[in-house]
Amino acid sequence: MAAADAIWRILITPDDARVDHAGFMKIIGQLRPDDSLRLVSNAKFRERHDLIRHVLILLLLDAWRVEVHKRLGFATLDEWAASKPGLEEVEDVAQAVIQEYVEGEGADVWADQEKSAGQRDKVKENTSRVLNYLLLYEELSYAMNAGDIGRVETVLAPWVCIFRAVGKHKYATHMLRFVHALHLVHPPGLR
Repeated sequence: MAAADAIWRILITPDDARVDHAGFMKIIGQLRPDDSLRLVSNAKFRERHDLIRHVLILLLLDAWRVEVHKRLGFATLDEWAASKPGLEEVEDVAQAVIQEYVEGEGADVWADQEKSAGQRDKVKENTSRVLNYLLLYEELSYAMNAGDIGRVETVLAPWVCIFRAVGKHKYATHMLRFVHALHLVHPPGLR
């Protein structure tokens, strides 16, 4: 619940979030045009969780569509699927999508910000950042639902930073205390 609230505070609450024509809020407006205002101001956890997952799926499918068109020349993902691509081809496209469309390892955010306004692709920068946050959320959600404690522990570090950035200091502090106690205080049998 805290992670969904943090995503909401990053992508919905700021006034600037509603200006971006390719932003999270605009996508919600397209997915649920009748409910978008209510969802922004008063969404329950399950609605937030579902919207986060739906926007993630939509953005990833769009990234796949663009990458498949750029690499292989297919206009739609259905055409590409009908060609029965091999596992190696699918893995190559997946790797390219992650490297090209998700902010993370290898992305030089500072170099992008140094470029002049005419050289920057702000929509792509914002979308890659949103995809990064949404994939972190999805990984945390999946790991918790699957009971994968090692993976939960792995994603705690970025979530501590996110929680601090959005003002959820108690969550960040208790997560750090938990990891400290897990590795340095508790005996090996309890870990």
